[in-house]
Amino acid sequence: TVTPQFPRFVVDKTTPGGTLALVDQPFAWQFDVTNSGGAAGVAVTTTDVLPPNWAYEVGSAEVTNPQPGGTPVALEPTVSSAPGPGGSTVETLTWTGLGDLAAGGVLRVDYRASPTPAAATVPGVGLTVPHTNTVQAEGEDATGATGNADGTYSAGPDSADAFLAAADLR
Repeated sequence: TVTPQFPRFVVDKTTPGGTLALVDQPFAWQFDVTNSGGAAGVAVTTTDVLPPNWAYEVGSAEVTNPQPGGTPVALEPTVSSAPGPGGSTVETLTWTGLGDLAAGGVLRVDYRASPTPAAATVPGVGLTVPHTNTVQAEGEDATGATGNADGTYSAGPDSADAFLAAADLR
């Protein structure tokens, strides 16, 4: 019996410097993409949606592939903006060209984004008001397919939260 093997892209979103953010101050976000499947993945792409009223810090992104052991390389995302809840602006960061990912392999993306003063209104302030950042990874198998009969090779999104303490208001 032959059992075909496919890639499976699983993301893990974190806040490596803690969860407390300050208005107009760069905040560290990080995510790992793991190929938990049994075959190599190619053309890995990620889509990362910042919390409302946060802005990407241009020049802050580094990609390490493989992780651990690889050398961090500057790789800027494509940044797009769209209207969000409550009149906010939501930025989406898209990384293409992240490379291939062997079965069991991990790549890491580190970058910074800042909550704008408007983030104090939407999403808001307080340690119970999350500023949620969500990322998803996709890719292909060796034939160029993005999925099989069971669905896409993406395991779905993952999120992490930051918070603006009420005392940060100026």
